[in-house]
Amino acid sequence: MIQTLKVLFDELLSGKISPSDVDLNTVVHQLQVKLEEEKKKMSTFRVAKLWIQYIELVDILRNFIRAERLGDWLLHLQCLFDMLPSLAASGHNLYVKSLHIYLQDMFELESKHPEVYKHFLNGHHIVRRSDRLWAGISTDLAIEQCLMRAVKTRGGLVRGRGFTETQRLVWVLSTPACAEINNTMQDLTGEAFTTSDQHKESSQSRMKKDVSDVMTILEFLDSRDPFSMDTPPSLRSIATGIAAHTAVNCDNAEAVGKSILESMTGHSVSEYTFRKKNQVVTMDTKAVKIKGDTVQIDPNLLFQRLVTAGTRYGGLEEVFKFELCSYPPALFESQLLMNPANKPILADSLWDETIASAPKPPEDVHFVLDGGALLHRIPWTKGSTWDDILNSYIRHVSLKYGRATVVFDGYSDAPSTKDGTHNRRTSGCGPEVHFEPSMKLQSNKDQFLSNPCNKQRFIHALGERLSETGCDIQNAIGDADVLIAKAGVASAQTRSTVVVADDTDILVLLIYHGATQYPLWFQPPPKRGSKKGNRSWHISVTRSHLGSVTCNFLPFAHALLGCDTTSRIHTFGKGKSVSKLKDRVFCEQAEVFMQPHSRKEDVIEAGSNALILLYKGDVPDEDLDQLRLRKFFEKTSSSTAAVEPSVLPPTAAAAKYHSLRVYQQVQVWLDNEEDVPPEEWGWRLNDGKFVPILTDLPPAPQELLQVIRCTCKTGCSTLRCSCRRHDLKCSAACSDCKGICSNMESVQVCDEDLEEE
Repeated sequence: MIQTLKVLFDELLSGKISPSDVDLNTVVHQLQVKLEEEKKKMSTFRVAKLWIQYIELVDILRNFIRAERLGDWLLHLQCLFDMLPSLAASGHNLYVKSLHIYLQDMFELESKHPEVYKHFLNGHHIVRRSDRLWAGISTDLAIEQCLMRAVKTRGGLVRGRGFTETQRLVWVLSTPACAEINNTMQDLTGEAFTTSDQHKESSQSRMKKDVSDVMTILEFLDSRDPFSMDTPPSLRSIATGIAAHTAVNCDNAEAVGKSILESMTGHSVSEYTFRKKNQVVTMDTKAVKIKGDTVQIDPNLLFQRLVTAGTRYGGLEEVFKFELCSYPPALFESQLLMNPANKPILADSLWDETIASAPKPPEDVHFVLDGGALLHRIPWTKGSTWDDILNSYIRHVSLKYGRATVVFDGYSDAPSTKDGTHNRRTSGCGPEVHFEPSMKLQSNKDQFLSNPCNKQRFIHALGERLSETGCDIQNAIGDADVLIAKAGVASAQTRSTVVVADDTDILVLLIYHGATQYPLWFQPPPKRGSKKGNRSWHISVTRSHLGSVTCNFLPFAHALLGCDTTSRIHTFGKGKSVSKLKDRVFCEQAEVFMQPHSRKEDVIEAGSNALILLYKGDVPDEDLDQLRLRKFFEKTSSSTAAVEPSVLPPTAAAAKYHSLRVYQQVQVWLDNEEDVPPEEWGWRLNDGKFVPILTDLPPAPQELLQVIRCTCKTGCSTLRCSCRRHDLKCSAACSDCKGICSNMESVQVCDEDLEEE
């Protein structure tokens, strides 16, 4: 079949056969049937179903562009009809009503206005500015390119003059005369004022860029195949791997849209009201609930509107106990993702604190290797056998590290607090591969290792090969950081040891668990092109220089300002945490986190106090919410731009769960993991994965949320409009007007216009 299709394609390109001949070919119909069968089979997987739906939407848009460019009236109507379900499901209510009426009128055009229908069939529903084939544009685009361009360009109506009725009248009446003068001057001088042909042919640079963009997309999808049968049946992002909430149904948008259209039948267009609860629910991270409805609104806009409304609500002291945002922006970058940690900054800070003349490792040392970093050190060549790939690791370890101790992470289907970090790094999950030594690698390395089952299987095979060469292999149940640090410290008690790893977590644990008399070094593997050179931390020298207090509380400071399982606090670098460990009051808070079996109440209070100290607040004279309001006043009084909510301290409600997650991670590093189950310390299970709890409060008081959007049906022109009453401009969050009304920021409506309306 493939060979026949290839021949048909070549003959079609050469002009030997016509498109109609291809359409009549039985092989093409067989291919269509097979494709429909595959689509039906893949539709049981929600990710594949969503992408199939997306491809169909792109086809509708391509056909619509084709209809406008070629003047195909029937294709124009068909495309608009196909758009209706998607517009209805996504909440474009005004488009749905207008388009519904338009299609009803146009379907009756042949019987009511046959002459107009005949002209439209001949392609006269579009405008052509040239006689080339692919040159048709919609009438509104023609207005923008001609009339509106003349209005806005130099010498136009809105450039350098007033906008009174007299000015409008003079400009309109003088335009024909000016056009005649313009044409005469062009004839006299022989110079024509025309625009260049657009997209007449693609240049070489344009084609190269297009090919590069296509290859980038293909490479991205190659490792994140949305149509793979090995992916979980639940709906999830192929970029982050985050699973959708059970309420999300965007993969069923067409059916949702059709049900909305069916409910419109028999109703007057002026009386029908769309319900947000009937629209599709997406994974959009800019949503808040108002009166039971999920409203999409930008977090920064929501913050500004809530603050503005809160000043009239009865004071900001109570209001600022809420985030005034759809998620805590000081700790999270969205409702699903924590602010990513910047761990190398801490390593740089500790390096600056280390004495430059610290002794280097001797030649005769024992190496402890981070197996996770080792996996990514060796490049894989597609088409190589698995035996060749394993042997490349054996050669690398034998030549550089000899009979080393290699510690590998453990991977299983059980949920982990590192699920979010793994998803961020791997951006999806590749198919499961059962390989044998003689088999060849068919995928790329990243795609293979993105699947935890594949990674665990490869680690088992590599561990067996390394054991045969005399290496000591240790396998952790989960994350191997603690086991690597313990192995390094244990080895340093009898011989000089170098821990080879590039994870700052391991450096922190070595400084904490190490002793001043041990000949122990931490050394990241060399990276080609790195400006930092080959660094080597002598742990005992580093501990002596930092001091026992800093070393003892370093895990807390690291977790507080962000690691793989805790949020990075916006605006703070890791150097801030190291310097704060010299503060006695800050260390008192750290002591609570370093103690096993601390009470949750004590952890929450200590975490809140630590954050207050980081933001230069007063402990115990003000709490976190009071500090948040004070910082807002300070920034609004000195800033020349709007204050972003992310620069303010988190609320006490959000900081509570951040503190619990910090304590859980610190206890894991202290090897007390069994005493701190994640679901009791700031985490919850969602679709078999641990996700962080943001806060236990809504974005704002319900009374305040209800005034940030109006439900007006009469133009928002009076003080009955809750937005206007609270001196707020209507926005896209408003239920009916969607910000397109007399109370919108971009339109100024005078009293006379309101009276005429």
